[in-house]
Amino acid sequence: MKKYILHLQAGVNKIQSGCLLRVDLIGEQKISEIEELKDYNIRYETSGHEDSVMIKGNRVPRKVRYIKLFPKFES
Repeated sequence: MKKYILHLQAGVNKIQSGCLLRVDLIGEQKISEIEELKDYNIRYETSGHEDSVMIKGNRVPRKVRYIKLFPKFES
């Protein structure tokens, strides 16, 4: 099971530069550890919120973050 959930903005079918994302981090997961986002620079739009969710009968912490993706330039 992945320890995160990526929610794309309406009308977008895939992760691409310039798109807004809602990222649900389950447990101690960090955005820097998400493989799909390694090729992008990230700007945090809002800090989101923290709460807990039930997964398979266990209550685990969840952090919600709202981010925008930009291309990572090689120098």
